Amino acid sequence: MEWDAQTGQSVLDTLIPPTERGQLDWISEHNYKTGEVIIVNESLQVAKKDFTSTNEYSESNWETLHQTRLCAFQCFSYLG
Repeated sequence: MEWDAQTGQSVLDTLIPPTERGQLDWISEHNYKTGEVIIVNESLQVAKKDFTSTNEYSESNWETLHQTRLCAFQCFSYLG
């Protein structure tokens, strides 16, 4: 199995989409990766870059996942 040198996680772990709603909650003091998805106020948000969150949510680190990109995200939720 391959391991990501930066995160220490299995490469496979980074390819598995979330399976529970709680996995999409914003977390303070968390290392977010570019493209990571969270839910804020019932809106899907995508990390613009790699960053570590502070104690308060900052909109400047995120962009809204628009409907045109949503299909690719939703397809994963129906697998399994």
